[in-house]
Amino acid sequence: MKIMLNPKSLNWRLKYPFRFLFWFIKTKPLGAMGGAIIITLFIISLFASHIAPYHPFEQHIENRLSPPNSDFLFGTDTFGRDLFTRIIYGISTALYVGLVSVSIATIIGTSIGIASATLGKRIDIILQRVVDGVMAFPSLVLALIIVASFGTSTFNVGIAITIVLIPQTIRLARAQALRIQTETYITAAIAIGASPFRIIWRHILPNMVTSIVVLLTGFVGEAVIVEASLSFLGLGIPPPQPSWGRMIQEGAFLYLETAPWITIIPGLALSLLVVSFAFLGDAIRDILDPHIQPL
Repeated sequence: MKIMLNPKSLNWRLKYPFRFLFWFIKTKPLGAMGGAIIITLFIISLFASHIAPYHPFEQHIENRLSPPNSDFLFGTDTFGRDLFTRIIYGISTALYVGLVSVSIATIIGTSIGIASATLGKRIDIILQRVVDGVMAFPSLVLALIIVASFGTSTFNVGIAITIVLIPQTIRLARAQALRIQTETYITAAIAIGASPFRIIWRHILPNMVTSIVVLLTGFVGEAVIVEASLSFLGLGIPPPQPSWGRMIQEGAFLYLETAPWITIIPGLALSLLVVSFAFLGDAIRDILDPHIQPL
């Protein structure tokens, strides 16, 4: 008798990756669309120098504030720079800041969260009070304080976003670790004399992978928004580096009526990237989270 594997099972996904891909597209069309958009934007960012028709800093003063046309697909900005080119190079800025910041925040936050849940009540109380103090500040306000203190640069913006995301990661990791510690296999591991490090490495951390993956996809969108907000306020990526937030700011106050493409097109690009990560994160959560969809 031939046993048919459930397409939701891990074995089926590993044995038939292409079938799983088709199943994913069929059952999670929004998530598949979000993933396809993210991959497309990532590829565009890798080959930006070959795709973009101009250099991102190149100015065409005689064509400043030109509407979209055959020479300038998305029009030009106040300095005559090609908006299509700067949108393409802005993808790299958004993805770099978002992915690097979220990755570092996830590693640090997960480590501290697990430590808080496993090293005893006294350490847990101290760490959580510190987290409460940091989370008392709204995310954008905290990022503004950090960037204003250390100066505007891509590195400092990345640090600010990382610090903003770490407390949220700690809370999620701690909650997951406390839940996993109540499972019977943890009790069995303790009974046979497994060391705390082995329990964390072999039992707690592997069972948190699902939550960590979902966390990554969800926080990237938040990181991109924070970076764009800082740039909009003049405290983000310093000019003339392309940043979608700064592009929106450059046209929002003086040229929204006369040259709306300067603000609208970067805003649409930012929305597309953030929504794509949201759709992909929801789809991954529905597939991987055993409490939503049993494997």
